[in-house]
Amino acid sequence: MFRFFRVRVPLKFQIVSLIFLLATVGLFQSPSQPLALTLPELTLNEAREIATNPTPPFDLDSVCAPVLEYEPSRTKAIVLFHGYTNCPAQFSELTPLLTEAGYNVYAPLLPYHGSTDKLTDATNYLTPTLLQNHLEESLGVAATLGEEITTLGISGGGVLAMAALASPTVAHAISLAPSHLPAFVPTWSATLVTKLMQTLPNYNAFWNEEVALNNPGRPQYAYRRFSSHSLAAYQQLTLNLIKNERQTLGRLTVILNPNDKTISNEYAETYPAELTEMNLESDVTYLPSEWNLEHDIIDPNQSFTRPDLVYPFLIDLISTD
Repeated sequence: MFRFFRVRVPLKFQIVSLIFLLATVGLFQSPSQPLALTLPELTLNEAREIATNPTPPFDLDSVCAPVLEYEPSRTKAIVLFHGYTNCPAQFSELTPLLTEAGYNVYAPLLPYHGSTDKLTDATNYLTPTLLQNHLEESLGVAATLGEEITTLGISGGGVLAMAALASPTVAHAISLAPSHLPAFVPTWSATLVTKLMQTLPNYNAFWNEEVALNNPGRPQYAYRRFSSHSLAAYQQLTLNLIKNERQTLGRLTVILNPNDKTISNEYAETYPAELTEMNLESDVTYLPSEWNLEHDIIDPNQSFTRPDLVYPFLIDLISTD
């Protein structure tokens, strides 16, 4: 005869167990897929139309418009992917240095970014599919600007710059502090945490709860809040790229900051080794710790950036292409 005991399980334990059960189910139901990029075939005029006439579903902050700098005598193109919750104004002082170095430059505006409302929840709608569509359109524009394409991005844009290597049209990707994984997440749990974030309800939070909207060290054009589901969208692209194959040789450069407390440097450093079928020459470089940089090493309107140090470093790196 069996005896059954009624055990009182604490509510907190029940919730945690349910979360991990849902994440585990999601892990098996939604496996990562190769990132198959299909670029649109555009004329130069169509590319200019895309760059000069963005159509966001809100009032666009004028400083956040996409940037297209084209001169027929320049034969190389570079796409600049801005950081998550930032906008192309992040590259305002780097762009002229790149044109001087002989590049046609395109800095697209990420979907649902650039609103005049810096407390918007618009990034809730950012998905892996939207990120992929943004990549395809951006590279389609770049293909009209030059025969050789380089991508460069920071943080979430660093993930996009790297994911662009799924297209054979991209010769070199430069990924600055790519936000593959938050700093507090163990490297071994990347897939589980991504599925968990996708499974749980979305939540919005301030990047800095203490100062909220009035953050004097943050650019006025950047959003103050983030969405958990949109962060997971970048992480999904990271997982998808691992499944890709690449026939032509490409180059991947990852630039990390040893003082970065936002992303997992460990995961970003080891990630290129996961791209086993990508036919890449890859290298990872750490910036000097004495530069005392934080996560965003690009935006000239961040209070802690050092364009006088970082920009010459990047121009030298890019000029070796």
